[in-house]
Amino acid sequence: MTAVDHLYASRMAQATVAVEDFVRLTRPLAERRSAELDLGRLDGVVLPRLLAAYDWLTARADKDERAARLCITLAHGEPLVVWTQRQSAERRLDLLTAARKSAYRFGYADMIPVLDGALADAHLDREDYVRAVSHYEVSLTASERDSRARAQNFAGLGLAYAMIGHESDARPLLARALDLCREAADEPGQIATLLYLCRAHLHWGEDEAAVAGLESCTATASLGVPNGPGILAALRALCRVGQGGQAMDIAHARVDANQIRGYDREAAQRLLQRAAVHYELGDARAARADLDEARRLAESTGASAVLHDVLALLGLVLSSLEEHKVALRVLGTRLQMAAAWGARRRWQALTDLAQAARAAGDDALCIEYHQQALSLAESDQHQVITLGEQRFESHPMLAGAGPVGLSYQLRDDYALRQSKAALAELAVRAREGEERDAAWAELDAAVDSALEGGFFGGSRSGRQHEQLLNLAGLAAFDLGAYDRALAYQGRRADSLRERQDRKRLAHALGECADARRMKGEPAPALKLYEEVAALDREIGDHTDEVHATANMAGCAGALGDRDRALHLLRRAADLAACHDYRAGRLKCLVDFRALARPDAPLDEMREIFSALASAEALAVELEDPEAQRHAAAWLAQIPAELASVARGESLYHNDKGALAGEERWPEALEMLRQAVHWSALCPDDPFPRAVALGNRGRVALDHDAVVAAVSFADAAAHAALHEDRDLQVEALRWLGVVLGRDIGDLRAAIAVLRRLRDRHPPVDTNGLRALVELCGFELQAGTVADSILAARLDEALDAARAADRPLEEAIVLSYQGKLEERRGRHDAAAAAFARAVHLGERHQLTDLAHFREELARTARLASWS
Repeated sequence: MTAVDHLYASRMAQATVAVEDFVRLTRPLAERRSAELDLGRLDGVVLPRLLAAYDWLTARADKDERAARLCITLAHGEPLVVWTQRQSAERRLDLLTAARKSAYRFGYADMIPVLDGALADAHLDREDYVRAVSHYEVSLTASERDSRARAQNFAGLGLAYAMIGHESDARPLLARALDLCREAADEPGQIATLLYLCRAHLHWGEDEAAVAGLESCTATASLGVPNGPGILAALRALCRVGQGGQAMDIAHARVDANQIRGYDREAAQRLLQRAAVHYELGDARAARADLDEARRLAESTGASAVLHDVLALLGLVLSSLEEHKVALRVLGTRLQMAAAWGARRRWQALTDLAQAARAAGDDALCIEYHQQALSLAESDQHQVITLGEQRFESHPMLAGAGPVGLSYQLRDDYALRQSKAALAELAVRAREGEERDAAWAELDAAVDSALEGGFFGGSRSGRQHEQLLNLAGLAAFDLGAYDRALAYQGRRADSLRERQDRKRLAHALGECADARRMKGEPAPALKLYEEVAALDREIGDHTDEVHATANMAGCAGALGDRDRALHLLRRAADLAACHDYRAGRLKCLVDFRALARPDAPLDEMREIFSALASAEALAVELEDPEAQRHAAAWLAQIPAELASVARGESLYHNDKGALAGEERWPEALEMLRQAVHWSALCPDDPFPRAVALGNRGRVALDHDAVVAAVSFADAAAHAALHEDRDLQVEALRWLGVVLGRDIGDLRAAIAVLRRLRDRHPPVDTNGLRALVELCGFELQAGTVADSILAARLDEALDAARAADRPLEEAIVLSYQGKLEERRGRHDAAAAAFARAVHLGERHQLTDLAHFREELARTARLASWS
């Protein structure tokens, strides 16, 4: 044996042992025993040996059949799963490419479709969708006898088609994949397909369908599946259908679970998921905190794929926080990382940079990035060959084709249309005259291209068509081309009505109403705003309902109907108070000045001045100097002689309201309403207004939730303005109770009580009660992780004991019992309820019967478990 032969035999023996050890260690995955994976030996011994032999092995795979067999062994099944989790996307692709080449070279025909399927999955994960389609087509030709492989290919092919803008082609493929999984009782395949469907539905703007698909599979109830884009899509879908609390609960739980296990690479992924939920729910600062930690962990562990996704979201978050230079730097780093990934990911990186440059006010840089993105999209084309799959049987191009099949050119139409539309929209805004007309024509062509027939015919991308119509409509509105804006948004509304997308339909109709109003057509605008407000009520979008109702008031005023305008503006301001939408309430309150007139009745002017007094206090709280200046300017016009009378009138009506008694509460509320309005006419004396608002809120507590919410919201702002801590604590506490208990908006109640807790620690009875109520609402809503809620309950329990408040202590113990029950710890739950019962008996608490019922129930559960 020559020295070369000896070296070859030695290297081959080392490679063989390394591959066999790696395969042996991954075997528990095949038997669904992932907990038995010996990760310490895998990462500390076996994987380093395999990596030492890897380059030599792949270099010889197309020349040496023994090396080829070892590569093929690594490149499918459980070894590939573990390899993918622990190696870069580039190495995964290199391994699969080498294995596929060697399978062709040495005639392993049965492995070619398997490897093509794995290559397709790799390209799909790299967001190289056009190449993924090509490999899925090859894999499908030989998977007729393997329903699971066929389902996986159909699912991947469907998602790839969805992402490149072929909506009508994608839907039947994804449906067929789900049917095959169910027929084969393939639960893991069904979960994977449902997550693909979730991503597709989210891409198409079908948020409710995305969530419904997930809910149809009980195995995904806690999303206990591997990390990946499907999890992010699922969490975002939950946020967009009003289930943000559930999404946050899942995200918190996933982060908490990983802290116990201590995997930094996975911790970064899960922090990214929670950051995405924060961002979807509008909390950019909380998102940034999670992303900073996720970035640190991803960099320290070399998790390049996670780091890329972290930087992508971080750039958007920083841009929303108006940290434009930092955002551009972060997204520039992300673009460099994306160079090693698929074409679509590189295109998205360029597009995000363009949007960040636009937000920073650099239109030239924005255009440059969009042009680069367009060039990339135009070059992302591939010749795809299919051999006459069953799904093509009815297509006229295949009539009589037999086994010959079809070759077709495929490109990323979604990216291509987006880039063309973005550049055309920028040109429309920048050009004048005939050049602008030409840019409009380019934009119209990009919009209409989204409706070109797909391979199966029909709409290629209804969602993208709607997005581009909105882009064009907004540009037309900003340029004062209101008829053109109406045309675009009207077409968009028709499409959304057909798709039954109520949320986006409300937005499109609102844009139409805005255009009508700007054209000086208040009557048709009013009808459109009414439809918008009705849609907002149906879907629970109270923020937008406030805007729509306020706009209705503006239209009514333009039509000369001042009484209706005043009623609608009052309703909008009250609605904002009932959902803790302080910025919206401030705008409504300031708008009251437009309804003032010299000949108005005194009672009407008192209401207007009262609204402006509330606006001034709220503007100070929200740090809005412009709104404060407007309100203060009007309040300064109050005649001195009227102000001197107003104080006495306010206190007089306040006393009458207090004396009316519980039996005559409607009379009491009327007297207190007048007291509040009179108090606005003496702005230099805060006492009458503080008394009137507090008393009106207390009387309304058990009779009129809206009046109570408005009173306590105004009292809290008034107290902040005049640094009255006791009134502010009481007002915020009762506002939180009313919003959660009576209005039914747990999100708003929690926001109010958290605001109180952040400003004023629970050092008195009202502060303690507010903390206890916060815990109760958070437990009911499920908006925080169990560990965070448990710590908050411990804090409340310590505060209750320190203050010697047995009622609050017993309530906290009952909440702890419910939390332990939710965790499945029935013994601990029963113990907590037993302590609550003991306190109830000792102090004769009114909640004793309830505590006893909970104890009996949890004791039964504990005995059964």
